[in-house]
Amino acid sequence: MIEAPRVRRYARPVPYFLTAHGPPDAYTDGPELYENALGGAATVREHWIAPARRLGLPILARLATEDVTVRHTDLDTLAAEVVRLSQDWTDSVPGDATTLHLIDGRRFEVPLLVDLLHRADHLTAAIRLARLAGGHVWMGSI
Repeated sequence: MIEAPRVRRYARPVPYFLTAHGPPDAYTDGPELYENALGGAATVREHWIAPARRLGLPILARLATEDVTVRHTDLDTLAAEVVRLSQDWTDSVPGDATTLHLIDGRRFEVPLLVDLLHRADHLTAAIRLARLAGGHVWMGSI
């Protein structure tokens, strides 16, 4: 039996970020409370946007065409989308798929599912902060 080669994913620069903001004031859209990486362009396209479209998750699917600001009133919907997407990853991401992380010039292979769920936790933390502060979440590329 011929085995297919193991898929290797290499980390790219991280152009997609997420931020949590407090409520707007007279001068800003709200102070930034939290920032973290959502993922590289290829990872976001393949593992966030494509499944979001397939699963009918409208907020996350919008990342395909624009930066997304999720108002306080829509944070529960975004949280539910993150839960649904995470469940889909658990069912669909191959157990041997990995991604490469560079830390202080050293290369580390990390299970792709672990990486995706870790980044989903970043988004969940941003949602919680924005909820508590009465603010919003922003996702997009810089």
